[in-house]
Amino acid sequence: MVNQPDAAIVNVSSGLAFVPLSGTPTYNATKAAIHSYTISLREQLKGKVELIELAPPAVQTG
Repeated sequence: MVNQPDAAIVNVSSGLAFVPLSGTPTYNATKAAIHSYTISLREQLKGKVELIELAPPAVQTG
């Protein structure tokens, strides 16, 4: 991937990585792990691959 022009990785996190809910501890923890992983990987691939973290807001779903 590092040899591809304009290479990018998009990781989907969540607002719950930053402001967790007591009822979803495992989900919160996995999203926080993805956030941490994205930060570390972004530093390792700086100047080679763009790392984007998508943290969608809360939504009302059925």
